Amino acid sequence: MTRLIVLLFALAGSLPAAAAEYEGTVGKMKAVFSLDWQDDGTVTGTYAYPDRPGTVYTLRGKNAAEGELYLEEYTGDEFTARCYLGKVITDGVIIWRGEMRNSDGRAFPMEFSRCRERAAPAAPAVPPSDATHYTGRVGRLAATFALTWHEGGAVTGTYTYPDRPGTTYGLEGTNPREGELYLAEY
Repeated sequence: MTRLIVLLFALAGSLPAAAAEYEGTVGKMKAVFSLDWQDDGTVTGTYAYPDRPGTVYTLRGKNAAEGELYLEEYTGDEFTARCYLGKVITDGVIIWRGEMRNSDGRAFPMEFSRCRERAAPAAPAVPPSDATHYTGRVGRLAATFALTWHEGGAVTGTYTYPDRPGTTYGLEGTNPREGELYLAEY
């Protein structure tokens, strides 16, 4: 049974991420992009021009820093361009905007975007009875926290804003050593 669990975990870790679909432009031409974003910052995908069917361009690169994207374009096996893009999020739309520099010296503006995925509203989380309750602030807002400290340093919990009833935020993270707490908000 243990081997099966390890094997399933190894397979799950090697599965490709679901591609994100984007619409945009390269120069003045409309383009459709499909990109896979990996946890290590690697980005791969393709794009094509709907008005020029038959040619699909391959993209490979890195999202090494938040909001910065570097891609290389290939036509077949031939390297044909470098793309430098920055991310902007406006009204729930993720926009990557920058420049494509072709290997022949030409440069074109490049942009692609998609709507942010909206998570289904979750049922309000109810803190477990063994949670420790705290009060504090998130930015300028007063907040109430309920954290459960697990063996091995794991921490789970929730928080709410008393002045903004109706929304509960989930928390998950670690307490690796005394005085350090790392939490992700959901």
